[in-house]
Amino acid sequence: METDQEQEQEIDVTLTPEELREQARRLDKLAKEWREERLQEEREANRKFGFVPFAETINGRFAMFFFIVGLLTEYWTGFTIVDQIEYMLEILGFK
Repeated sequence: METDQEQEQEIDVTLTPEELREQARRLDKLAKEWREERLQEEREANRKFGFVPFAETINGRFAMFFFIVGLLTEYWTGFTIVDQIEYMLEILGFK
């Protein structure tokens, strides 16, 4: 535990101009690295395509929606989902 005398002692830290320049250079380098990391993280967070959480969420929602639409169409028309796909391919001229 520190005594009162140790707490009252002043610490004299003097840096030469060369040391200050070196310290500033290192801090600038570190700031540049951190800025690049932050910008990269922001770019990744804003991506809409590829294997990113946003794109996967949208893809899952569309898949669930159109699967339900397919099931309801099958219920109302009697066309199975496979028949619906074949019918769409015929309409689009692929079959």
